[in-house]
Amino acid sequence: MDDGAIVLGAVELTANAVKLSVNSEARAARGRALLEPVLTGLVHAPLMERQTVEQMMAWPRDRSSAQDALRLPLSEERRIIHQGLTDHYRRTLDESIPSLEKQRSVAATV
Repeated sequence: MDDGAIVLGAVELTANAVKLSVNSEARAARGRALLEPVLTGLVHAPLMERQTVEQMMAWPRDRSSAQDALRLPLSEERRIIHQGLTDHYRRTLDESIPSLEKQRSVAATV
């Protein structure tokens, strides 16, 4: 990962596929054992693809350039995140708090 964390496998869910990416046969077997019972009847038989070390080493460079092409400008990302947080906090402030509603109704009747 970009932050230095070690990743032993990854599962990607797209509109028409579930993709398990691992770096060893043992992890592939373990991943299949975990996923097959959950996915039985929902997906077709798995398609397995193996890559050489050279292909794996070239893959992140190709992927990062593709991701960069799909990224929004930083200012647009910030605007979207800021708007999402603003909406969240406004909804939170408008929510009633049940314990305070009880106290308010008791005070009104006394």
